[in-house]
Amino acid sequence: MAPKKEKALTIEKKKATIGTYYSPKMASTELERQRKSLPLENAEVSAHQMSNLSEEDFPHLPKISQGMTQQLLTQMLDNLYKKIKDDIEHNTNDIRSEIFILSEKLSSQAIILQKVQDDYEHIKLSNAQLEKKLQDIENKITNFEDRSRRNNIRVRGISETITQEDLYSYLDSFFSNILSLQTLGPEWFERFHSLPKSNGIDKSNPRDVIVCFSSFRIKNLIMQKVRNKIPDTDEWRHLKIFQDLSQKTRQARRTFSEETTILRNMEIRYKWLFPMAIMVFFRDQSYIFRDNTALKEKMTIWKLIPNSN
Repeated sequence: MAPKKEKALTIEKKKATIGTYYSPKMASTELERQRKSLPLENAEVSAHQMSNLSEEDFPHLPKISQGMTQQLLTQMLDNLYKKIKDDIEHNTNDIRSEIFILSEKLSSQAIILQKVQDDYEHIKLSNAQLEKKLQDIENKITNFEDRSRRNNIRVRGISETITQEDLYSYLDSFFSNILSLQTLGPEWFERFHSLPKSNGIDKSNPRDVIVCFSSFRIKNLIMQKVRNKIPDTDEWRHLKIFQDLSQKTRQARRTFSEETTILRNMEIRYKWLFPMAIMVFFRDQSYIFRDNTALKEKMTIWKLIPNSN
């Protein structure tokens, strides 16, 4: 058989086969199956011939005009647009609902936070008031304690070899020497005793001795006498005299130690006040200071100390 006739016969068979199917997809599947069953050279011819097929080669397929194709595409696009629009509106409504719920929660949280803040401010104010009241109470207690000690003198440096029985004779001789008297007599002393040693103090140092006089006048007179100096004798020069004060007052006065040392060296008078304060006499005027910072600033103005700046 001639090659041209054989090719024509093959094409007619394919047309007949395709015509028996009702859909392009099934026809294409059948053509592919037949193409694979043919020899290689025939398959190549079939593929080449398939590229030249037209609508007339598929009489059983419905013919679609160009206008109908555009209409179908437009309808498909409209349906797709509507679906996307509906999805967007649905999601937008969900988002709006969630935003509204979150807004309500934030509003309630803001109210709670504002209440907590108001309560904190109230507690802060109450705490400040309580701290001030507590400070006032502590100052009053310290003042009462210091007043209960106002007749006391603390003597430092008395040897531990002096017993309690010999302590009266020792103190009587010491204070009589200060006041230039022969003796004071037991009626001048209300009580006296050695204090226990405090933590942090060298154990080798002798304990302080507290002496309580029968009147504040006697105690004050002795303090005025020893303000200048202790009697310069081998028996007394190593002794030191202090007022007996509460621990809080002693701590507060230690903060003025640098300034009071300068004042003493310059022979400027000062005296301690209750509650904790110091009065300085300078150029015929008196000044009261309740903290060492204010005193230091004033001493800088008086040119008693150089300006730290």
